[in-house]
Amino acid sequence: MPPPANGHELPGEVEDDPNGLRQDLDERHVNMIAFSSVLGIGLFLQAGRVIYYAGPSLALFAYLLTGTVMWSAMACLGEMTALFPVKGAVFEFPGRFLDEAVGYAVGWMAWYFYVVVVAAEVTAVSQLFKFQFDPSYLAQVGYPEQTLQWGVGLKTNPAVWATILLIIMGVANLLPVRAYGEIEYVIGVCKMLFICMLIILNVVINTASFGTNEPSHFKYYEEPYSFQSQNFTLHGNTITGGPGHLASMWTAMTTTMFGMAGFDASIKLATRKISLRIILLYTLATFTAGLNVPYTDPNLKSLAAFLNAFYVFSATSAGINALYLASRLLHALACIPEAWPRWSLTMTLRSKLQRTSYGVPKAAVFASWLFGLLGFLAVKPTSAEILGRIAINSVVSNLIVYCLICASYLRFYKCINRAARGVDPEVDQNVEAYNRENDSMYPYKSHLQYLRAWYGLCGTFLFALFNGWRSVVSPMSISSFLASYFNIPVFLVLILAYRIKLDSWDPRQWIIRANQDLRNPVSVTEQDPRLRRGRLRRRDRNVYWSRENARGFLQWIWVWLL
Repeated sequence: MPPPANGHELPGEVEDDPNGLRQDLDERHVNMIAFSSVLGIGLFLQAGRVIYYAGPSLALFAYLLTGTVMWSAMACLGEMTALFPVKGAVFEFPGRFLDEAVGYAVGWMAWYFYVVVVAAEVTAVSQLFKFQFDPSYLAQVGYPEQTLQWGVGLKTNPAVWATILLIIMGVANLLPVRAYGEIEYVIGVCKMLFICMLIILNVVINTASFGTNEPSHFKYYEEPYSFQSQNFTLHGNTITGGPGHLASMWTAMTTTMFGMAGFDASIKLATRKISLRIILLYTLATFTAGLNVPYTDPNLKSLAAFLNAFYVFSATSAGINALYLASRLLHALACIPEAWPRWSLTMTLRSKLQRTSYGVPKAAVFASWLFGLLGFLAVKPTSAEILGRIAINSVVSNLIVYCLICASYLRFYKCINRAARGVDPEVDQNVEAYNRENDSMYPYKSHLQYLRAWYGLCGTFLFALFNGWRSVVSPMSISSFLASYFNIPVFLVLILAYRIKLDSWDPRQWIIRANQDLRNPVSVTEQDPRLRRGRLRRRDRNVYWSRENARGFLQWIWVWLL
């Protein structure tokens, strides 16, 4: 694997390489890019499906449990990246601490996920322009008007919107890195404010019925609504009781996986901040939406045209970010000749993908952008169903990536502990740089991270293993089964291909290629570790209430929000 780079921002943000990327992003840019990349169709279009599967309250637990699994995995990546800033951290660490072939295969799995996200966001936006309710449904629910629709582009061919969106995504990703970061910062702030206002709006709507003759909107505890879904329907068969609740909960959790992906854009403090933001906002938005809309309603996200316009804006931004992350991953892979077949054609392609112009990997952007053309499958309903299966398939790829990140951390943890004790002969530097207990030098850590790594490993493994459980229930759906599990053997085939490339066709000559390189760690020296940015503390420690303490509290809120 290549030696560590010196970037501290998104994977691949380096300046010392003529083919490297610009290190022009500050922490606030990184935070908002990670935040904005996760808040796309995963929240605004899939939250209703989660509530429909599990019921309003169990949907909260679905987001919380899924969020903690994803957070645990990303905290592993955050700690490793903070100590060893490297190019392509998502696949560098599995290659360094597990096996080189595994690392390369993880890199391709991660890239595949993000290019599919680009196509999925294009499809979502194309469908959002068809915002229209059935008049009979409006009459049934007592809507005062006969129509509720979005007049802009309702009859326009979805291919037109897909084309416009792809152009916007491509142009945005060709901007200089700093300009792109500033734009995404503003977009991320707008998204955060919008979700907060949406949460407040749902609370206001809910409380407006109190003191009137209208029935209470707290449908969690009133018939025919409840704390959880009443049953689960599969292939026309209704599952009730405990098995039905388990099926509903598990299906809701696997549904949230697509919307929760994208944490790996954040590192160090941003890992914790972005995770808390997303988990908190996802759960609050789902909770308040469930207060006002029956979980059995087929139109769970039935707000006005203005909100639909913001959903278009949000999905567009998420697609731009997915293309950004995909292109940077592809560029990082292009910088490693060993990750490519030795054919002359692929070597020529690799050299072109490696090039940058003003720090922007334009060839990598274009190559990743081409996969966004899958979004044109939205033109026909049957094709859109195919793209939905591709999206499920990509989620499995992402789960494989997160599972291997957790496994890499477990090996990383043992290696740095050995180095901190001074028993690693290859480490001839200050061993305190590897001491996780030394807050003044160790750059970033999470409490109980070793146990959380096991938790993330087991959680992502189970999600990947049982993601497609419905496809094997009679009558078995072959297409859904392939969508859910095809990438697992593909991943194994990639590892096998790399093993043959790196060693030989003879399995007896295969060796584990994990260099476990611990050289050149990053250390942080602070006079007082309690002054670390993002940590709440009293400026004036003699009293609790003072102007200095209030100023420190406001600064803490600002750091964690923005």
